[in-house]
Amino acid sequence: MKFYDFVIAGAGCSGLSLATGLAKANINKSILLIDSKIHTIQDKTWCFWDDSSKPKFPFPVTTWQNISFHTSDYEKKEGICPYKYYGIRSVDFYKYCYEVLQDAVNIDIVEDNIERIYGYKSGACLETKNQKYYAQYIFNSTATQNSESTNTGYYSGLKQHFKGWLIKTERPVFDKNTVTFMDFRTNQHNDVRFFYVLPYSEKEALVEYTVFSNQILSDEEYEANIKSYIQKTLSIEKYSIIEKEKGIIPMDFISPEYSNEHIIPIGIEGGALKPSTGFAFSLIQKQVNEIIISIQNEKFIFTKKSFHNRFAFYDKILLFLLQNDKIDKSGLFISLFKGNSMRVILTFLSEKTNIFSEIKIFSSLPVKIFLKAVADIYMPKKNVPKTYFPIYQSIR
Repeated sequence: MKFYDFVIAGAGCSGLSLATGLAKANINKSILLIDSKIHTIQDKTWCFWDDSSKPKFPFPVTTWQNISFHTSDYEKKEGICPYKYYGIRSVDFYKYCYEVLQDAVNIDIVEDNIERIYGYKSGACLETKNQKYYAQYIFNSTATQNSESTNTGYYSGLKQHFKGWLIKTERPVFDKNTVTFMDFRTNQHNDVRFFYVLPYSEKEALVEYTVFSNQILSDEEYEANIKSYIQKTLSIEKYSIIEKEKGIIPMDFISPEYSNEHIIPIGIEGGALKPSTGFAFSLIQKQVNEIIISIQNEKFIFTKKSFHNRFAFYDKILLFLLQNDKIDKSGLFISLFKGNSMRVILTFLSEKTNIFSEIKIFSSLPVKIFLKAVADIYMPKKNVPKTYFPIYQSIR
């Protein structure tokens, strides 16, 4: 058996962010970072928007000034000042983190399968097949648990699943300053389906097919739709595929409760996710910074995200509507983008709007549909018990 002050279970975005943050803060504690696989190659892209003049990340970050939105009969492109839209390639993130961690003499990195995590009165334990690691605190971003989890919010079962191709074209076709945030020019199949395009240059872009639904598609279906979109919608005939990436993100209020205060959920497991959009990177960084500050102050008070505010209420209604096969679900997003500026939408999704702005935003949406959803949620005709089964994303 081995003993550490802190064990970080999971070396994805949240685990690596926490380990690297602790190393940079010169926290004088023994730390273990453990995962079944240590990722070092390009396998995902994280995006976020920010209204600061410069993102505080010491690795390559791509910046876009504009956002576009498309349907079969409508399109618009707008600047998003004071925001900027940012993209981080995981390979750059991994490289930076491991360069920092290799110089941290108090941090060990282990590649091993985690089989069990459990707590006791004064600490917690993580088990692999051949080893036990004891710690004062375990920060867990994996699905490994020893106790049942409950959901304090509404469980939808919806997933945001996607696959993307990084392509290179023979001729310049992309606007390198503009992100395609949503392009609905594709068959919806009674889901919400759209394309997302991140141009890195006039000849290179990540083209991603995204679906909001309960069912995951086959690789062949994702790829057939991407190929069709590139050729028919973007009118690109000659291109090469440089890389591929895919992922699954739960569209839910994930708020696991553990029986032991020495096991701290982080990342998606800790609620660092906006259920209606799947955006998590900025929330993860905020969560990690709060943990580091608590450790620096020797308070060791790690608060869990609360879902009891009006933005959670809005998300709950949207998730409910996205399960309704009798309405035009993509039409909800189309109404939102048609009736509001990109800047206002980003401010709303950042949960920084005031109630008066929100009233104006909701006035652009089909009000009757939303009111009926509120009634169905809070005054259901039948009392059907809601069961919660945690969904864990493939990109932590």
